Amino acid sequence: MTVNQPAYVVLLLAHATAALIGFGSVALSGYYANRLEAPGQEAERFFSSKRTISRYMVWATGVLGVVLLVLNHRSARMASYPWLRIVVVDYVLAAVFVAMAIWPLEVRIRKALAAGGEGLPKARAAAASLVKRSLVSDLALVLAAVLMVTQPGR
Repeated sequence: MTVNQPAYVVLLLAHATAALIGFGSVALSGYYANRLEAPGQEAERFFSSKRTISRYMVWATGVLGVVLLVLNHRSARMASYPWLRIVVVDYVLAAVFVAMAIWPLEVRIRKALAAGGEGLPKARAAAASLVKRSLVSDLALVLAAVLMVTQPGR
């Protein structure tokens, strides 16, 4: 399949959309974790939902990336590109980091906020850690996006 065929373009758009929804949700999580310090309901509303779809999108990003690579007629040659190897490692590390270091904090914040006023200090402590961790995920997404767009050394 060539990169100019409509089916390939649709898969590429689905891949980019999955990355924006999945990792974008992580970025929003960091934003709202930071807002948890200020009085207001918006951060509490954000953390009250489970955002299951966004979690599936983090994994769909990698699956669609592999499908795109397999369907690309140049995939054998592309495997030798250093930028592609970096993107794959970046994605795997970012997805595992999000699953192991960020999602559990989101659950901890949601449970602490559900406990009411006595849970707020626990929620804020978890939120402080979540802000820092979401920045790591954001940087991984930016690195992957820049490398995929510029494809250095191609």
